[in-house]
Amino acid sequence: MKNLKLIIQTPVWLTWWALALYISLTIIFLRLIYGYITIKANYNHKLHTKEIELKKNKELNQMKLQFFTNISHEFRTPLTLILSPLESLLSDSSLSRKMSEHIQGIQKNARRLLRLINQLLDISAIEADHLKLKVSKGDLAGHLREIASLFRWPANQK
Repeated sequence: MKNLKLIIQTPVWLTWWALALYISLTIIFLRLIYGYITIKANYNHKLHTKEIELKKNKELNQMKLQFFTNISHEFRTPLTLILSPLESLLSDSSLSRKMSEHIQGIQKNARRLLRLINQLLDISAIEADHLKLKVSKGDLAGHLREIASLFRWPANQK
């Protein structure tokens, strides 16, 4: 009887270096998955933060607009109350010409302020989509002359 000694070597896929390769690839794969999840979480967090910031900015702008509208209404009331007595003063024929011109200047400025306040209120309405912009032709030179005439009296005083 003869003895035959057979040595069976482990298959390549079960050698120590193959197992080390499997473990290394598994660690790399898990690291890539972790990195992807981290990047996605950061992106979602930034997106959520931007949405909150935009919402807060929108709310702040809404509050500013409401405040602006309220202040404009508060300016409008006294101006209306100023214009009424000015009109009755101008209808008085006993006023001197110079006094009448001064009162007319006051009236023009008060009306201009009232127009500006109305424009501010129109801006509020435009922001709220309640009013559409209407473009019209006008006399720019005449408008500028009218504005310049409002500054004649202060200029003459200086």
